[in-house]
Amino acid sequence: MKSHDRDRETHFAVIDKFIDLADLPSDEAAMLKVELQRYMRVRLDRGHWIEPEITRFHTSWYREFYRLVGQRDPYIKAKNVSNDVARSILDRIDVGTLRRAVLASIVANNLDYGVYRFDEGTLPITATDFADLDGLELGFDHYDELESGLERASSLLYLPDNNGEVEFDRHVLERITERWPDLEVTIAGKHEPMLNDVTVDELRDLGFEGFGRVMSTGSNCFGLPPDEISDEMHRAVGESDLIIAKGQAYLEFFTEYAIDRVVHLAHAKIDVVDPQLPLIEAGCDIILHSRHYAADKPAYPVFG
Repeated sequence: MKSHDRDRETHFAVIDKFIDLADLPSDEAAMLKVELQRYMRVRLDRGHWIEPEITRFHTSWYREFYRLVGQRDPYIKAKNVSNDVARSILDRIDVGTLRRAVLASIVANNLDYGVYRFDEGTLPITATDFADLDGLELGFDHYDELESGLERASSLLYLPDNNGEVEFDRHVLERITERWPDLEVTIAGKHEPMLNDVTVDELRDLGFEGFGRVMSTGSNCFGLPPDEISDEMHRAVGESDLIIAKGQAYLEFFTEYAIDRVVHLAHAKIDVVDPQLPLIEAGCDIILHSRHYAADKPAYPVFG
């Protein structure tokens, strides 16, 4: 997805949401909003400063945010609370089959832009949101293609999204590894903090090495741009028979390429525009196979 396809005001709204989520003093948070809004408005007004791929554009401004806060992780508290609440929800619902576990992980993708309310102690999902998983309406339902891809695959690259939601990914991976015990599974997390996205160290701390190899993407960027990620990560993308990618950022990234081995599990928080797809409107839940958008796109660069 291209940066210019997004309404510019949504960029500023997302900045505000994530600064509100950060565990920062109120005066520092207010200052950061002003500084980042100015930084982004200048870049938008002088369009030649904008990376055309939206995931690169977003990465650049959040790196500016981390620079301003001194590279510390202001989301530790929110991440821990997200994981605790996710576990408490999972204790009260039945995810059952692989399909139901997949659908539950899509509902949990709401945590991608979920703001933990420190004053109320709540998250934007509750156990009632999972009450009718079998009736969940999907904008794209390519579950059969996901399942047939797993049947054929020797290797799987699993790209989780954020803390909280990752507890639901645990159940997806449990069912995959139980059903296909010989499948070679790799789970990749960010090399270092980026908002509430799960890092490689957090995946290890959460016990995901029990499902397969846990590795770093080599970067904290959104998506997997070849010039940013590690050689090891590049190789994993190129050699994996199937990729399961969670969340909107990976969807926006991979729609730039003619790659036909990706299945997206996501809840769209903001409209997603792509010339090969119908408009994916905000609020849409999807199981989307990449072959449906891959036509007439450049190939993902092959590892050297």
